[in-house]
Amino acid sequence: MINFYIVRHGQTIFNQKDMVQGWCDSPLTQTGINQAIGAGIGLNDVSFTHAYTSISERAYDTACAIIQDQEIPLTIDKRLKEFGFGMLEGEKNEVLMKPFHGDFATAIKVGWVKEGGENEKMVRERIRSFFDEVTQHHQDGNILITSHGLTITAMLKEMVPQDFNLKLLEHGIDNCSVTIIEYDGEYRLKVLNDTTYRDRGLTSMQSKG
Repeated sequence: MINFYIVRHGQTIFNQKDMVQGWCDSPLTQTGINQAIGAGIGLNDVSFTHAYTSISERAYDTACAIIQDQEIPLTIDKRLKEFGFGMLEGEKNEVLMKPFHGDFATAIKVGWVKEGGENEKMVRERIRSFFDEVTQHHQDGNILITSHGLTITAMLKEMVPQDFNLKLLEHGIDNCSVTIIEYDGEYRLKVLNDTTYRDRGLTSMQSKG
């Protein structure tokens, strides 16, 4: 049995400013750094055998903050990066969604290919390739994955369609939330968008001053 602990990166400057960040990057805010450290504290009882992260700095820094000084192999994989938004990178999120009149499901399905970006089908293909490869190299254990909000949503639709409904995510994937998918020849959704790991860790940090 493999348990994939999938964590969205911590809050970034672009998150704070409500700006589009896909393949472009912005650094974690202090809040985002604390969220990642908090998630690491909350996940302290989980023994990870390997960690994988998106190529983006915000996801890599989140993985490093979770792992801290633990001797866990960390692999950077570009298949885990966020949707590409092409020429709309760096715009306000309202510009990204304007042609779709707030219809999120249609937006990710159609995507931003005309702007030089990606659609959901393209992202799901790279996600499927990633999981097919990882499950060939690992038979059991707990594996940490740090990635991005829309990519994690596409991951759920691709890997556990029988367990996932987009309506379960009214406000999307939260920063440093934990989603768990288990695999034993079949993929199953075990935990969705759980912020309690992060919040327990943040509470522990605050109690220590």
